[in-house]
Amino acid sequence: MDSKLKYLVITVLFAGIFAAAVIGYNALSKVYTPPQAELALPGGSTPVKMEETEPAGNEEIVPEDSEDSAEAEDAPEEAPEEEQAEAVPAPDFTIMALDGSMVSLTDRLEDGKPIVLNFWATWCGPCTSELPAFNKAVADYADEITFMMINLTDGQVETVPGVKEFLTENGYSLPVYFDKKGSATGPYGASSIPLTYFITSDGMVVGGHMGSMSEETLYNYLEQLLELEQ
Repeated sequence: MDSKLKYLVITVLFAGIFAAAVIGYNALSKVYTPPQAELALPGGSTPVKMEETEPAGNEEIVPEDSEDSAEAEDAPEEAPEEEQAEAVPAPDFTIMALDGSMVSLTDRLEDGKPIVLNFWATWCGPCTSELPAFNKAVADYADEITFMMINLTDGQVETVPGVKEFLTENGYSLPVYFDKKGSATGPYGASSIPLTYFITSDGMVVGGHMGSMSEETLYNYLEQLLELEQ
């Protein structure tokens, strides 16, 4: 085969491999972020809505000159319907802690503090982007809130040694737990990550957030959670 043709074939091959890798990574990292009111809990219930400090960005803008807009101007104003949200019992689970011991949600509730569950993985870009905020929050709220950073550990793409190395390299002091059998991931519907739930000290899920959070948004949620404890 001519050398130029070989070079062309090799170039096309590597370009194809790179494109496939990029597509695969984007597929793993993509997170669907619906309006918070649509965040379903086990049993089909909706958690008590905790206010976000950042816009959801889900609004649909109707052009002013459209027929729908004209009809809306003529129609009488209606009072907005209140969302029928309720707190629901947090499903229990048992997973492995960093030290290799098996720990349940019930075990952590015995500490008498509200709990924050965060489902994440090292391959998830939005997950890793919010870890610095969580790392800071874990230190700032150590005496008031229990954090459980639940890693989706499949044993192949995400492994216990790999996660521990990731934490060391980034200097994180996070309370990480390994969900190797889907014990927590399944009951909490963590098919898209990052996903965070807020649980009161009496074991009731009162809110949640799907997608990554800024430090400001996370701290706002934590303050609301503590207010519910008063």
